[in-house]
Amino acid sequence: MMSMVQDVDQNGVWMTLARDFIKKPLQNKTRTNEDLISVVLMRDEAEVVLKYEMTDWVLYNKFIDLRNWTEQRPAGPGNYMPALEAAERLLMKNQSSNCSLSLMFFSDGRPSDNGEFSEKMGSIAAKFGRRLSVTCIGMADEGEDFSTLHSMVDEATSYGAVASFGKPSLDADSLSNIITGLASSLTTSKTEMTNMATGKS
Repeated sequence: MMSMVQDVDQNGVWMTLARDFIKKPLQNKTRTNEDLISVVLMRDEAEVVLKYEMTDWVLYNKFIDLRNWTEQRPAGPGNYMPALEAAERLLMKNQSSNCSLSLMFFSDGRPSDNGEFSEKMGSIAAKFGRRLSVTCIGMADEGEDFSTLHSMVDEATSYGAVASFGKPSLDADSLSNIITGLASSLTTSKTEMTNMATGKS
């Protein structure tokens, strides 16, 4: 299961996610309709716009539709804490010890609110350990302060989660490489969890 937190107003992000996180894995048969995806928009309050959606071609088309921002777009302040709390609630619905989980967190800069964001990420990671992979992605020009995202990644790692930070360049392939790497990592984690459940080495 995967929860995605989004705070960037870029159509290309949705297209890249649709192609590299849904379309290609479906074509490669590394993703099935048993893999669930949720999307949280980071605003003043968090808004869950997709909840436990099966990974299939219907979801692919929904991501394509999200390129055409109407009311479903980040607007106003990008508050981290409500978004992290929403992601935590979504992840907590899955209590199966052999299910891999992923949290992808997009931001275009520092949070608009104040809070112990690293501690919050740590408390989320502590609940799941290695079952959880965390990817924080900074989508902004050079010079933007992403120290909060780095701290969140460090805290998640300290509790056993597989965590990383990525900052795509202006190159069109840069974000694609990050998303493709995450998709591959999630597939590996799924395999590990399955092998643990079945006793395979």
